[in-house]
Amino acid sequence: MTVAVGDLAAFQAYLRDVEGLSKSTVRVYSEAIRRYLLAYPTPVAASAVHWLSNFSSDNTRSTLASGLRAYFAWKGQPLKVKVRVGESLPNPLSLGDLWLLLRGVRTRPTLQLQVLTMAFAGLRVTELCELRTGNIVSEVQALRLRGKGKKERIIPLTAPLYLMMVTASVSKRPGSPLFPGQGTNRFVSRYSVEHAVSEAGRAAGITVPVYPHRLRHFYATWRYALTKDGFLVAREMGHSSPATTYGYAGLVQVPAGVHSMADVWDRVMV
Repeated sequence: MTVAVGDLAAFQAYLRDVEGLSKSTVRVYSEAIRRYLLAYPTPVAASAVHWLSNFSSDNTRSTLASGLRAYFAWKGQPLKVKVRVGESLPNPLSLGDLWLLLRGVRTRPTLQLQVLTMAFAGLRVTELCELRTGNIVSEVQALRLRGKGKKERIIPLTAPLYLMMVTASVSKRPGSPLFPGQGTNRFVSRYSVEHAVSEAGRAAGITVPVYPHRLRHFYATWRYALTKDGFLVAREMGHSSPATTYGYAGLVQVPAGVHSMADVWDRVMV
């Protein structure tokens, strides 16, 4: 049994052109719908709810439910299905583990820059993958992004990170990907980055799982600890509410002599 290619292509165009979703989100949602339609060729609310019940992970079901809601909305049949995901504290990579990770990628400049960008600018892995040279704002040494929910934000960069980004973009055309993909892929895939970061963590001897979102949590945790400004950090992280940002409170103790992200940079780059 196959799924009508034209139907999926039209759905992808809707997500991209009408909803303005990122390429990675379009890919995830369309793959979810492809799998759903293979199981239930006639899309109805009851079968959608039943299909979701086959997945045990709350996070997986939440992602699939988002795709289903988008698909049924496109079909003109609003789907009321919600998955409650348990609240848990953010899980940032520790200062010591980031130091180990960065030592392990010293001879891999592209991966090193990717790790530093997520840890010191708080980017989601999808935002990192779709980063362009034009996102670098030289006038204020910052990144200008339009991320999840089409929210635009400015993220300040430490001077060394800004210089590394500028150096990486010098040989590229304006507006081209900062991290190009392999073959016909214009951008590096999130799966390539996730795998490379995870493998680098294991190779460095880090005893806990290392994945990109822990680097994003690292930035939010330290930025909030240093500024105590929930609204500022919420804007930089692209959070819909500062209430999300307040979850990072108290997760680290700021050592003496550390007053800014530049000081944190010095601690992990020695």
